[in-house]
Amino acid sequence: MIRRFLVAACSAFVFASPALADRVGLGDPVAGHPEASYLDLVRLMLPDAAPAEDLQFGATVPRGLRHIHTAYGDDENLDRGLFFGAEAEQIQAGGRERTIVLVDFGASPGVNGFAVLGLFGFDGGAPRLLDAVNVALDRDTFLRDRLPLGSGETLLVTASYHHNSSQGYAALAMIFVRQDRFDLIDTIWLISNRFCGWEQVEEPTITTAPGDDPFGQVTAGVTDTMTPVEGEVCTETVPPQPTVPEYRVTYRWDESSQNYLPDSDAFERLETLNENRY
Repeated sequence: MIRRFLVAACSAFVFASPALADRVGLGDPVAGHPEASYLDLVRLMLPDAAPAEDLQFGATVPRGLRHIHTAYGDDENLDRGLFFGAEAEQIQAGGRERTIVLVDFGASPGVNGFAVLGLFGFDGGAPRLLDAVNVALDRDTFLRDRLPLGSGETLLVTASYHHNSSQGYAALAMIFVRQDRFDLIDTIWLISNRFCGWEQVEEPTITTAPGDDPFGQVTAGVTDTMTPVEGEVCTETVPPQPTVPEYRVTYRWDESSQNYLPDSDAFERLETLNENRY
């Protein structure tokens, strides 16, 4: 019962928006560039990527790969990992067409989290790897959303998650591309809980709007709800209702710092609250 709730809760706060793209066949031609396959792109990031057991692929995990979040580093438990294909999508960045590919090593035994997001260009005909970063903030990672961000720009949202017997955890990373390099706008940390007779879920929403600057504004919100589970009769104390039912932050491009700045510390307060819910 609790496990079913956690799967549903993870679905609520991670999968509230449809996944950006299905996994592509690595032998398939790249959309719009039939001269190259997705495996060609993957091997620009992971040179020894090759088929492995159970319809998976294996590759040596690159050491020293830049993490999108400065507080993270390499997963020292992982030398060679397994992955099920890749996710890919065409985006606009700097007014140019770019291809992004995500390879998630979450299927690897003992992994703490490792997912490589690559940015590729075909300006000269042959594919070039322009940037690659580790975007894993938890065990499993996928591309959650893609939104227009100003003229010829794109906001990417990745989601990482895992769950245990009574809690589900998720982290969203809002990412954009500047000068053919991935940059982080911010992260949102979420938690779900199952109490006897009660469910607590944090559900995110992310929207964009055009602005006067090259990059439009981003607005992110999290709704924190506590709802009863029908049919369960418990003698435990009823969990308290959330003191702040909704958290919302708007990010605007700041020309002087060349970065996005938030208009509040709402997500920092939410993160502190969630640390006490572990």
